[in-house]
Amino acid sequence: MRNATGFPRGVTLLEILVGMGILGVLSTMLFGVYVMGANAWMKGSTESEILQTSQVVTRFLAKEAEASTAQSLSFSSDNRGTAFLTATDNTGTFQYDRSSLLPLWQDYAIFWFDAPESALYKRKVSVLGSSVETTPAPFSSFSTIPLDGYFVDGRPLVRGIKELRFSSPAPSQLKIDLEVEKGRYGHTEPERVKVETLIHLRNTVY
Repeated sequence: MRNATGFPRGVTLLEILVGMGILGVLSTMLFGVYVMGANAWMKGSTESEILQTSQVVTRFLAKEAEASTAQSLSFSSDNRGTAFLTATDNTGTFQYDRSSLLPLWQDYAIFWFDAPESALYKRKVSVLGSSVETTPAPFSSFSTIPLDGYFVDGRPLVRGIKELRFSSPAPSQLKIDLEVEKGRYGHTEPERVKVETLIHLRNTVY
């Protein structure tokens, strides 16, 4: 557009200010969209990691507990530890009596939650040569030492656990109450997920 002299008209200060204002509004809107997207992505990523941790805990316990027997299910006094018999030997082979087809129990699998370490630990205690090898019983029948006295020299299985409790709502069930949390960048409160899982043990009377 030209002015009265015939020369192209320049941009006025008002037009520049209006343009800068519009650009500022658009930039703010775009930045807001970016922040929302980034927060949603970080939240989803954090929750995914938490759920993966929960699944790993359940998988470790279910793998051995489902093949165990309810007669051997035991708990520590604070319910942060559990033990049950396993018939799987050190080579991963399930041992059983060839004539009766009943399991030959090899070890007590002991799992416990270490709160200061925020971790689930595991160790095994051999029962070979004892009466428990063929006749399953609670851990207290096998050892005079309380179960939590064996919460040493374990192998860490999962870390990042906030709380973990074991119980038995029914004779053949192992209940896991698990809480996992993980911090998220830019937030003071961590993301938390609580999971309850029921595992059914073999309910055979020997």
